[in-house]
Amino acid sequence: WSSDLVDDLTFWSIQEYSVTPSEGRSGQWGTWWTRVTAPSATVLQPPTLEAQGTVNAASYQGGGVAPGELVTLFGSNLGPTILQQPVVSVSGVVGTVAGGASVLFNGVAAPMVYASAGQVAAVAPLALRGQSSTQVQVSYLGTISNTTTLPVVGSMPGIFSYDSSGTGEGAILNQDNSVNSAANPAARGSVIQIYATGGGAMPGAVEGTLAQSPYVQLPAQTVSARVGGITAQVEYAGEAPGIIVGVLQINVVVPAGVTPGSAVALDVTIGGGTSKAGVTVAVK
Repeated sequence: WSSDLVDDLTFWSIQEYSVTPSEGRSGQWGTWWTRVTAPSATVLQPPTLEAQGTVNAASYQGGGVAPGELVTLFGSNLGPTILQQPVVSVSGVVGTVAGGASVLFNGVAAPMVYASAGQVAAVAPLALRGQSSTQVQVSYLGTISNTTTLPVVGSMPGIFSYDSSGTGEGAILNQDNSVNSAANPAARGSVIQIYATGGGAMPGAVEGTLAQSPYVQLPAQTVSARVGGITAQVEYAGEAPGIIVGVLQINVVVPAGVTPGSAVALDVTIGGGTSKAGVTVAVK
């Protein structure tokens, strides 16, 4: 772990914040711990969730939600025109309101990541573990949206991508904590740090906080990874230091037998779920 990662996340986050929701589905996932002031606004129309609009914030896969998964919800009138983030307390507790908007799971407000008119993001409650389904709504300035019902699954892993599109260069750091890219590939035999979400319940994790030592890990026997189609050794899989609980850091050794390339296929499997194809890592 290095403070350099925070700088990188800030960069990626600022880049994404320059994109308005109407320009495409983007996934802001970096500096949600920034303190902001909710704007004054008047809701002209009630918030409306798309029927299939709740998806994994990294991969944009839908169809279910895992405990602790960062999810993005799409719709209209969900939040303020200008993207807002939640307030984070001095003790590192992330607020359940961002710009006047909250995401409700079975009527309970979840830790927020950000909110805007066309999309909001939050962390699915860890308490969903063991439930078969959950009802999801968005509240904006006291007005409640329609309800969508999602099945609760054990895991739905998704790897964050550098451009927040869900595919292409992964949000990955090399062993020296530099950002992996075609111009800065990882050496075979070195350790890369993959950032993901949707790993499912982590007993002992404290919901709605920024992860602090000692870090809670996912059960090692349920996590695997492949680089270039070759099974890779997983050295760590669990909370990402300094980032909201629900984001995972997965440290993987790049197999010696991988064919080098600027866009080598990468996937992770957690429990019964495997991340979507299309995320890559550069290997030399």
